[in-house]
Amino acid sequence: MEALALKALQSLDFGSVDAESEKDLNHKFLRTEDFSDFLKDKTTLVVGAKGSGKSAIFELLTKYESTARDWSSGRLDDVFIVEGSGFRDATEIDTDTIEEFRNRDGFGYSKLWKLYFSVKLARKLYASGVRSKGASSKF
Repeated sequence: MEALALKALQSLDFGSVDAESEKDLNHKFLRTEDFSDFLKDKTTLVVGAKGSGKSAIFELLTKYESTARDWSSGRLDDVFIVEGSGFRDATEIDTDTIEEFRNRDGFGYSKLWKLYFSVKLARKLYASGVRSKGASSKF
């Protein structure tokens, strides 16, 4: 009996240690009150200890958007979800352009992040069928 119990325990799969490498997170994500708290109107920053679920919520929203929308009880209906987590590739802004900006008076990384996020948002809006008549229409 002990060997059978040990074999059963060893066969359990609780998923990956981190949300970033979890396949099918939408089927394994444990929806807690933290997910509902995140959707509140006043939430602008998510903080917490390592392992508290910040990355899991981020992964759910960016990789499994339809599941997050289904679980949101309509709170994400008028929300465009845009991943803005860093310059992981050079498709948005190449390093030469960043260096050019750095050499200009008034350069600041907050301006660079605003530019980066603006590009990400413009791409998301375009992919969602939203067309601008303003400056971003040229983009």
